[in-house]
Amino acid sequence: NEKNAACVATFVVILLASVVTAEVRMYAWDRFTAVVGYAIISWVLFAELTSIKRIQGVFITLIVVHLIVAALNPILFTNPEARNYIASGSFLGDGNDFSLSIDIVVPFCLFLFLNAKTWQKPLWVLGMLVMIACVILSQSRGGTLGLIAMGVYYWLKSPKKVQTGLVAAVVLGLTVALAPGAYFTRMQQMGDTNEGSASARITAWNAGVKMAIDHPIFGVGAGNFPQAMDTTYRPPDYDGPGKTAHSVYFLALGELGFPGLGLILYFIIINLAANHRLAIEVEQRLGTKAIELQLLASTNAGLISFTVAAAFLSALYYP
Repeated sequence: NEKNAACVATFVVILLASVVTAEVRMYAWDRFTAVVGYAIISWVLFAELTSIKRIQGVFITLIVVHLIVAALNPILFTNPEARNYIASGSFLGDGNDFSLSIDIVVPFCLFLFLNAKTWQKPLWVLGMLVMIACVILSQSRGGTLGLIAMGVYYWLKSPKKVQTGLVAAVVLGLTVALAPGAYFTRMQQMGDTNEGSASARITAWNAGVKMAIDHPIFGVGAGNFPQAMDTTYRPPDYDGPGKTAHSVYFLALGELGFPGLGLILYFIIINLAANHRLAIEVEQRLGTKAIELQLLASTNAGLISFTVAAAFLSALYYP
């Protein structure tokens, strides 16, 4: 917790510095004030989540919120061939962002399922299937990759690889049977660098690298990526408007320089490493069926899902 709190505090300081150095300071100030609010929430969580029961309460809240958002957007299920925006009134308004958030929450749902009473288990299975369906129906390629990464992690961690593989096969079979044709079309375009969305991402990523080379310490400033790309870093053959980076890593690199990118990578690495060390300790003391071991697996899986999906989404300043 101390290292995580230090990471959050350092992130806030970097954002404050970018307010001073950014070309459009209002954009940087907006990002700074939003993140300060999230930082306060995170520090409260660090202080209060001192038992598994309290952590379960947060997990339940997050799952219910996502299911409510899904229920408020029946168009996802009634018009699956189209890419629909999410009417949530928050940062989850884009289908890709909603899918990224779901990727983080699905492992929490699995944790609750494994430790629920018999009559509760079907509810958690249903909730998990609804959330996975939302990722598929949003046609999010980043969200799909996040789910795949989470599934591979659980399979590698599982002592019962055959059974885990069978569960994964069932989920995959349901996906193939129920997913709309438009979903498979988008998945097939994932490696096509000439496809519109992929091409725009590569253009934005190249611009982010150039921003960091020119501004290695502070970047172009929080929230200034689209502005900088629209002016100084516009490619000669690019006719579109200025875009954001569509990647946590390239957005951090372009807007906050190498310190910003380094901090994000450091945060991911120290948490995965700490959870791994704790898992070894728990297994030695309490055995392979300890609830603490399942908890660490679920939080690692959520972080791995984020790490993969965030490579394609601009979620740097999200809560």
